[in-house]
Amino acid sequence: GSLCRSCRSATQLPCLWRHLDFTDAPLEEPWRLLSGHPEVIQLVLRGLSIEDSTLQELLLRLPRLQVLDVGRCGDLTPNALTSACSLTQLQSLSLDGMAALEDSQVQDLCESCLSLNHLDLRFCERLADVSCFLKSADRWQSLQFDGCFRLDATRLLECANVFSSLEELSLDGEMLEA
Repeated sequence: GSLCRSCRSATQLPCLWRHLDFTDAPLEEPWRLLSGHPEVIQLVLRGLSIEDSTLQELLLRLPRLQVLDVGRCGDLTPNALTSACSLTQLQSLSLDGMAALEDSQVQDLCESCLSLNHLDLRFCERLADVSCFLKSADRWQSLQFDGCFRLDATRLLECANVFSSLEELSLDGEMLEA
């Protein structure tokens, strides 16, 4: 159906486009709805079938993004994250289930997104190196590493005292809270 002019105008109010959750949405291409809405600060695409190029284009249009959840997006590869490195206000990033994610790509994200303080890397099975988290230990509030079986958890735990802001650390199903 169609909307009256007043209702159509109301749906375009910027305050309605700040927090968007398309988790498992039946929409074929929900990102088309985002055209012309750079005020989005939280975007959840969890479980959607989205290609690298689409995510990259979308992220370029959302410069104020603070929260991005692309967990369980099976078609995404780590190459899609190059655009995420330009998100200077990004604070929370969920990449759970991105099994092909490499240590160097996580390091690039950590070095580029200096506001990032919540990171969900559950079941990113290739991760092994924790050094990028130790370099900036005081900024992390939440780190989730369940299913990262190659990760040097022992080194992470030995250095736990340097994580002054850490409120949540999750390793192999064990939630450690401050």
